Amino acid sequence: MSITTGLKKEALRKDLKMLWGILDKNYAFQYQDFFKTEKSNMNYESYDSISGFGLPPVKIQGKNTQYFEPRAGYAKNIVNISYGMGFTITREMREYNQYRLMERFTEALKQSVQVGVDTTGASLFNNAFDSTAFTLGDGVELCGTHTLASGATAANEAATRGDLSEATLRQALTDIRTTMAVDEAGKKITLKGEKLIVHPNDEWVMDEILKSTQVPESNRNAINPLNNKLKGYVYDYLSDEDAFFVLTSHADKLVKQEVVWPAEFKQENDFDSDDMKMKTFYIIAFGAYNFRSIYGNPGA
Repeated sequence: MSITTGLKKEALRKDLKMLWGILDKNYAFQYQDFFKTEKSNMNYESYDSISGFGLPPVKIQGKNTQYFEPRAGYAKNIVNISYGMGFTITREMREYNQYRLMERFTEALKQSVQVGVDTTGASLFNNAFDSTAFTLGDGVELCGTHTLASGATAANEAATRGDLSEATLRQALTDIRTTMAVDEAGKKITLKGEKLIVHPNDEWVMDEILKSTQVPESNRNAINPLNNKLKGYVYDYLSDEDAFFVLTSHADKLVKQEVVWPAEFKQENDFDSDDMKMKTFYIIAFGAYNFRSIYGNPGA
């Protein structure tokens, strides 16, 4: 359907105080703080894991050195997805344009792309505890108990669910440095939390925990060990009001694959109708392949 002069007759007159609701000029991407960009020119990208070696055993004098083989782990394929939308507007609507509607609809199309990309990125967090929506290469949901190439297991989900608090965040950071901090061979690695991501409802709780110089909600005159311990972020596109996530220091990050990005914007006129078409197109994908990049607590 084309945008015609019948859309809103008042928009063809000059006596309107304001024509509002088409777009929000204050929009900024939020996903960029959480994902590492990877360029792609394939239908999908495969991320395969392979273990290193365990701890060296004691070599007994006069005995042969023991030799070990690495173990193959899991592969995760992240499929790139195409997105596109557009609008058409009649010649008459363009000629009678009183409020820069063509330019504003074009900006509105760009904003739809921005919101769409952030919504797609947030879906990784919103489905982090759902094995029917997203899984890693081992067939387990993003935040859960994962099997290593060595045969051992490690969890990046809180053993006890709880809403964001000083206690649950301390436990999250402890879990990251202990139970999560093992490689595919089962060796200890160095891992710590770096970014706390919360729903808007938890913004004030997060600020109290991370920015108070003394222990929050307490009459104890003690320093707050979580003060500036990690960076806090509010992700407006999270759907679970209770869940919170911690991104870790691991080199393998959550990824955003880009095939066609930034989004293309093209326009052309139809010779017969004089309608003008404007469309956008892009190919991207959000995903993860290493559970060590994120820790999640679904809340109480």
